[in-house]
Amino acid sequence: MLRAKDIPTPLSIPTSDTNLPPPQVRIPRWLFVAWLLLRISWHLCWMRLGRPGTKSTPLYLGQLVRGELERLGGLWIKVGQRVATHRSAFSNAFCEELCQIHDWAFAFHADAVVRIIEQELARPVKEAFREFDVVPIAVTSIGQVHVAWLVDRDVKIAVKVQRPGVDAAFTRDAALIEAALRFCRCFRIVTRAQASDIHSMLVSTLEGELDYRVEAAAIRATRRALPTRRAYVPKVFSRYCSRRVLVMEFVDGVLLSDYARTSALDPKRAKRWRKENRVHLKKLCRRLTQGEIAPLLRGQASRGKLVPGEIMLLRKNRIALLDFGAIGALDKGLTPVSQARRPFSIERRPP
Repeated sequence: MLRAKDIPTPLSIPTSDTNLPPPQVRIPRWLFVAWLLLRISWHLCWMRLGRPGTKSTPLYLGQLVRGELERLGGLWIKVGQRVATHRSAFSNAFCEELCQIHDWAFAFHADAVVRIIEQELARPVKEAFREFDVVPIAVTSIGQVHVAWLVDRDVKIAVKVQRPGVDAAFTRDAALIEAALRFCRCFRIVTRAQASDIHSMLVSTLEGELDYRVEAAAIRATRRALPTRRAYVPKVFSRYCSRRVLVMEFVDGVLLSDYARTSALDPKRAKRWRKENRVHLKKLCRRLTQGEIAPLLRGQASRGKLVPGEIMLLRKNRIALLDFGAIGALDKGLTPVSQARRPFSIERRPP
């Protein structure tokens, strides 16, 4: 369990009127997607013709795509995050805008939360948890997180509950995204390799993130592989986990996304918080990089993405990893550490 001396002081987050959820899509999704593709194609043609104007720049196109993907939600958020990694094919301004994409969603009703937990655990909520807060602390298009306390142990936990009907919604969005990819390939907006990469991401998302048992197994594997001095991985309580419910240790700290927002809006407040908790940005980045690359080089489980909203900052440059929905690993045949336990060295071979 996380030690009390590693928990940092709270960081008050500046409020912003622009941080509001976008309006939801009220028309059929296929019609909205078709209209979005036509708008993107129009702006791309305008840009290739070299027409001047604020609406013929990669920045404006990135803002347009980001806003519409946030309105669509679901798998479209994952597509935007994956497209943002293709900096060799798209401009930096376009990719930087997509990197800021948010997974906006509204919380579903408390009765549905209780019903799902009781169906998955085959017991009443009061028998599984001593206290359960029906107000979620985090909401995404896949599920939402609630704070609770175990009955048999005085442990504060985080209960992730999957959104009702998310399987059918993701399957529907996957079909729409495949059609959109075929359209983009025909008009050379994306290449065959990029379309294949996004499609493989969709398959892994449907198989992994919609089954919390896969995420629970990934957390346990990462907890064994990752040294605690580099990054902290919360403990999973397997007997309370199922396909739609994930129960893990609650980690107190400051989200990296909240710190980045505070640093941009109030740098002095962010600097005071770093000084109070003995946090140095260079050491923090080094530890985060080592915590991600080391398990990958050993052929063990490693996170497939780094999202600021899923990384918790602790005292003395420690970090905690929260979400493990996208996990991957290199083949052991490609990792030199798995083939040789001694330090890597270059041997001179005869010509």
